Order: sequence, then structure tokens, then C-alpha cells
Amino acid sequence: MPGFFFTPREIQAAGLVKEGKTTKEIAELLVSTTDVIDFHRKNLRKKLDLKKSQQPAVKRLVWIYCYIKPLDF
Repeated sequence: MPGFFFTPREIQAAGLVKEGKTTKEIAELLVSTTDVIDFHRKNLRKKLDLKKSQQPAVKRLVWIYCYIKPLDF
């Protein structure tokens, strides 16, 4: 995945997806809306070249969260 740029919010969302949180739960935790979280999830899938229904998405999101240091806000 070298060369990809993930925003701090995408990394935060990826970590919460990894934990099994729903879009609604992520929105509440990040004090955002479900539309914004859907936007971040869509960007993550696009950057990782994944289709919406692909299960490996979770594994790739785990990779992002584990190997790219999450930023504390």
C-alpha cells in the first residue's frame, strides 16, 4: 500500500470498521453524520481498489490501521 495517502479521518474510520462498528456507531463516535462516514468508507474502498461487497476490504482496513500509525485527536 505504499504511496497511498489516507486522511486522519479515514484512518480513524478504518480502525472503527476493524472493531466491527456500524456506520451509525462510527458517526456517533466521531461526532459526524452517516453521510460523511459513508463518504470516508467509499474513499477507502476506492483507494484500496475494492468493490463494495468484497470481504477482503476488512482485512485491508485492518492492514491500514495496524501499519499506519493512527493519529490522536
